[in-house]
Amino acid sequence: MANLSRQLEEWVGASLIGEDQARRILAFEASRPGGNRLLYSFVALGASIVALGVISLIATNWHLIPDSVKLGCDFLLLSLFAGAIWQRRGDSSPLAREFLLILFAFGVLASIGLIAQIYHAGGRWDQALLFWAGIILPAVTFSRKRFLPFVWTLAVLAAGSNTLIMVPALDFLFAIDERWLWMLYILPLISATVALLLRRLRGSELFVEAFRGWAWSLAMGMVIVADGLRMLDSSGREVIRHDHPVPFFIFGALFLVGILLRTDLEASLRYLLAILVSLYLLHIPLAFLGGIHHWASALFVLAIFALAALSLVWHHRPGLANLLVTLLGVRFLLLFLTAFGGLMETGLGLVLCGSLILASLWGWLRIRRRLFRWLEGLAS
Repeated sequence: MANLSRQLEEWVGASLIGEDQARRILAFEASRPGGNRLLYSFVALGASIVALGVISLIATNWHLIPDSVKLGCDFLLLSLFAGAIWQRRGDSSPLAREFLLILFAFGVLASIGLIAQIYHAGGRWDQALLFWAGIILPAVTFSRKRFLPFVWTLAVLAAGSNTLIMVPALDFLFAIDERWLWMLYILPLISATVALLLRRLRGSELFVEAFRGWAWSLAMGMVIVADGLRMLDSSGREVIRHDHPVPFFIFGALFLVGILLRTDLEASLRYLLAILVSLYLLHIPLAFLGGIHHWASALFVLAIFALAALSLVWHHRPGLANLLVTLLGVRFLLLFLTAFGGLMETGLGLVLCGSLILASLWGWLRIRRRLFRWLEGLAS
């Protein structure tokens, strides 16, 4: 907001806009979900710490409190939080409402644990987390900030993945560690599919952003993990012992078909995303099953990061695109360090790598404005 205020002052001083227009722009930006991010970060942090502190204080004197008092106080607090949230549903300043929503969400989670402890109810953590996500979903829809939808989405993805992994029918096919690796491999595509489906629902923008954000994060994280495993074991042997990834390839193929059939995207962007997803679908299994050398894995990573950065530029995420470009440069440096052995060779590699990075930077600065204009023209 500070940068925007300075820009608006310059535009007002240059007679490009009036003072009334500047005030309305500031009011509009302040009311958007991304406004006052630093202040909201402290609100979210403070609410989370308060909730954990209350839980800790209760746990300290747990054995002295009767069960009826525990349950009565718990439901009284939840009722007070819910009433306060409903009272502030039309409040123009959302920070107090977000504070109460976070307290209510963590309070519901603590209540599930409290009831399970009092009545000695067993169950897995993923079942409890899915139950919690289902209960608080109406409250999360009141949120106008990113924190709670992102936490809710993470809970659904983590608990849902573990529920699928623990299906007894998979016991004779996969070991537990293999199930987790394959699930994390396909989870970004599932998350991206859910984000695409949610776009059709009114008021689901924050959930769409959350699922899309976790899709990008999980995909790039899996690329880094698979490449790291291949670097640590350059012999080319299998990291996991499984040779039936066909169901995952079928889902990936369906995902690719869905991308190519999207009429809301320009043809160039459809092809870019299709190539990016194809490289991801190929790289992870080849790295896990030992069918690729660590140098080839590095080339996969460089191509994936470069295409992902271009896609993020089109989605107007220059910060994340710059992060991927930085990671690309780091992986490029590691590639050169592994290519040379002795001290002299390493020094020569560093000089060559640094020169290539500077040359690439010079070329990037020359073409980035034209590239951004071209991508933004495709997006418009």
